[in-house]
Amino acid sequence: MFENGLAPKTDLPKVALLIDGENISSALAGKIIVESGKLGELRLRRVYGNATLVKGWDTATGIRLVHSGTGKNAADIVLALDAMELSYESKIDVFALVSSDGDFMHLADRLRERGFKVVGIGEKKAPDCFRKSCSSWVTLAAPVAPKANGISATKTAVTKTTAAKRPTDDKVASKAGVSCWAAISPNNPVAPSFDDEVQRIVRAHPEGITMSGVNIQIRSGLSGRISDQKQKTWESYFKARPGQYAIDRSASPSLIRDVSHADSRIAACIEGHPDGLLIGQINTQMVKNADVRLADVMENTWRQYFKARPNLYSVKGTGQDTRIRLNKA
Repeated sequence: MFENGLAPKTDLPKVALLIDGENISSALAGKIIVESGKLGELRLRRVYGNATLVKGWDTATGIRLVHSGTGKNAADIVLALDAMELSYESKIDVFALVSSDGDFMHLADRLRERGFKVVGIGEKKAPDCFRKSCSSWVTLAAPVAPKANGISATKTAVTKTTAAKRPTDDKVASKAGVSCWAAISPNNPVAPSFDDEVQRIVRAHPEGITMSGVNIQIRSGLSGRISDQKQKTWESYFKARPGQYAIDRSASPSLIRDVSHADSRIAACIEGHPDGLLIGQINTQMVKNADVRLADVMENTWRQYFKARPNLYSVKGTGQDTRIRLNKA
């Protein structure tokens, strides 16, 4: 056993600790260092995210904050690109990927294909697809939530309350004589926000979920109602977020899919083809290997999509001979 759970600097495996700062709370920094330190020598410790949004990570001791900017999914993309670059430099033996986001399964798969040990570190909510893509998995206990009037206001306690057992909002009362809605309210950071809860619900259904299905699950929780939002209907709510959700109208009724990580999935797919992909192969490869469809992005064609991102992709050739490659860092 290493002293304080950390490995001394010897000939132990060299570990790269890469943290998704927009998905993991800085309150878990200490636990993350201890768990990853058990894997070997921590050669580098990085956390990725928009520096203006990732509270607390800028003061986390011994961890370098990599500012990813404000682009959609920028943190995920920068983390994935850094990981692949490190994998080609032969300086790392083990990758510790810290996130509860299932989209990192593609990165984990790719690193394992290249012969690296990949240890996933995340919370209980992390999906099985990500866990199974890693060589091993470490579950982090959620940060201890504060108590309000002696009542635990943890998110876990909230999710165990079912619609069948929960009385009407104005009749919910605790043994201390206060409303649970007062203890767990929109002003209490422990309670999930409406937008976060919608995202959690939709992400739990990668093949899509109906709007009525989302509504049923939202109403059984404590995050609010669609009628309380700026957009008063689910149709208008999802339409107002085209970069996050796609409405599949080919199904009846229509299905909602989370496409917020489409960019990182596309980058991972292109990166897996060092010689590039012909434009005619893109659609098939994206659906098969990245679970992304053209309808999931803002542009009308794949050519427009890649040309709109010259810093990430090179687009060479004309017509069906056009080849798409990921730019080298």
